[in-house]
Amino acid sequence: MRMSSAGATPKEMIDSVRDKPLDFAHGTQFKYNNTGYIVLGMLIEKVSVESHERFVQESVFDRVGMKDSGFDDQHKIIPGRARGYSVFKGALQNADFVDTTSAWSAGGFYSTVHDLFVWNEALAHQKLLNGDSTKRMFSIYPEAVVQGMHYGYAVTLTQRFGHAIQYHGGGITGFQSVLQRYPDVSLVIAILSNVDSGDDSDVIAPWTLGDSLAQVWFKDNQQ
Repeated sequence: MRMSSAGATPKEMIDSVRDKPLDFAHGTQFKYNNTGYIVLGMLIEKVSVESHERFVQESVFDRVGMKDSGFDDQHKIIPGRARGYSVFKGALQNADFVDTTSAWSAGGFYSTVHDLFVWNEALAHQKLLNGDSTKRMFSIYPEAVVQGMHYGYAVTLTQRFGHAIQYHGGGITGFQSVLQRYPDVSLVIAILSNVDSGDDSDVIAPWTLGDSLAQVWFKDNQQ
């Protein structure tokens, strides 16, 4: 818990799993883990010769106009930053503290619903990636299956309500989120929540709410 609550450097995160055996041979199966994203962040720093935070800020956020997104440094005063909550024994309470810098390139950023929409549109219209890279990101890879759904390059690919959907959800202590896109109808659903489920199974997860909103939209639009 030291790493998740008090923070850890990327090297410390990698060192914690460096000597562990592989679960399966490379390229044969898929299993989601944050370690791969930490390695990716380290590779970005190696190639760009600048910090991961600065690279993402300049090459992604500034480039596409995500003005309310950035690296979530707990010591930095960020106007409007939400506080995280949990539900314990049916009551709302402050979530346990977690230093989000430990997530680093695996999710250590803050954002807004508007900025997530901007990000999604940038990907959809090749403002960040060229055509070949975009195709690779959203392609089906037979060996990459999780919970019956395919996984492209950092995106889940499946079908909902008779339509293809590209999405990803996430969460950290006190927060949950989802970003969904139905490419054939250009429907985008972005949900950010500053409460996690804690011990309460009645808390509606963002991805569940997203599915419900999409169902209503398709019904009203007879898609």
